[in-house]
Amino acid sequence: MVIRVVALLYKPFLLFLLHIRQELKMKRFVILLLATAVLWDFALPLKCYTCIEKPKKECTEEKDCKPDEKFCKTVTKSPKTRFPFDGDTVVTRDCAENCQSVEPNIGVEETVSCCQTDLC
Repeated sequence: MVIRVVALLYKPFLLFLLHIRQELKMKRFVILLLATAVLWDFALPLKCYTCIEKPKKECTEEKDCKPDEKFCKTVTKSPKTRFPFDGDTVVTRDCAENCQSVEPNIGVEETVSCCQTDLC
């Protein structure tokens, strides 16, 4: 009688253990996948456009940033409305450690913008 009860409980118990084992494997896989995704973002360098005082549409050269450069910085310069009323808006783009503005030249309006995604 005892053997029969043990035999009846043995198969469901084994199935339960198998289910638990598969569930643990799946949890480990999900954790590993999430960790890989997070670390992958840190492993690849930020990629920015780079140019010096060119029209925005001509600024297409790409550059891998150094690990401490966390921003893609764009400085847009446009001549103020003044005589002789000419000059084109130009951009300077590069990788940057911070997103701080610099002192503009006299007669030039300057706008600084930064982002933290590739080729933004």
